[in-house]
Amino acid sequence: MAVSNPQIVHDMSPKGEQRGFVRLSDARGGTAYADIITGTGVPSGAYGRDSSATMAYLRQDAADPATALYVTGDGGTTWDAAGAAGPLADPGDGVAIPVLRSASIAITTAAAETNTLAIPSFMGQTLNLICDVYAVGDRVITAAVKINQAANTIMTFGAAGDFIQLTGVQEAGTLRWQVTANDGVALS
Repeated sequence: MAVSNPQIVHDMSPKGEQRGFVRLSDARGGTAYADIITGTGVPSGAYGRDSSATMAYLRQDAADPATALYVTGDGGTTWDAAGAAGPLADPGDGVAIPVLRSASIAITTAAAETNTLAIPSFMGQTLNLICDVYAVGDRVITAAVKINQAANTIMTFGAAGDFIQLTGVQEAGTLRWQVTANDGVALS
């Protein structure tokens, strides 16, 4: 789709629903366009678009109402609207680190604790982990697959200020995390 002169060519809001629908086109009556739907739920149906259209859906994240999420037309890919790593609460001991969106998590240790980390949800996703409060005991996070070229999967936070940034990458067709910054986190 060319972006030389984008225009709103349709504004369709289904009756009785809290949804807005905007079709953007490079020229009035042109065949290259993108549909953008906003709302509180999950889109269903074609909303009057043909199969050649590109569509993104913008909705509020149910888990974090302060975050807007973009969802592809097939509902299969979700990413946060800002692309930034917004804050998420420390899940605590024995709980998986959430990977549905980019996030920053300030870790507080209360004893020797562990977490697991699944593969990222999409390429470019970022995860910032920082040991905010080190009371006693290390936090050990084990990733499902390697997070660097040395094939490390274990991250150990042993002091306040330990920080690691991970980015979702694809290797041999499979998503995995890649360490993009590390200050003090022991890898093994």
